Amino acid sequence: MVKTLNSWQQALIAECPASPTRRTLLRAFTTNSKSAGIKGFCLACVGFLRNDVRDCTSKGCPLWPHRPYQAADEAESEES
Repeated sequence: MVKTLNSWQQALIAECPASPTRRTLLRAFTTNSKSAGIKGFCLACVGFLRNDVRDCTSKGCPLWPHRPYQAADEAESEES
């Protein structure tokens, strides 16, 4: 079953930069992947810049501990 994008999803994809970011958003909208959904949300939140997702300081966001593009050593230091 192929999911159809609604007008909001189409507009968001149209405004994002091409290639990897656009593919990430399409995957977030068309699959049931939890990680793809989090990546898509975080990228849209910070203006589609991966480094800004990694450097996010919005610790009040419920997705903050799960944000993508973190350095492996950063994630380990926060767990301890």
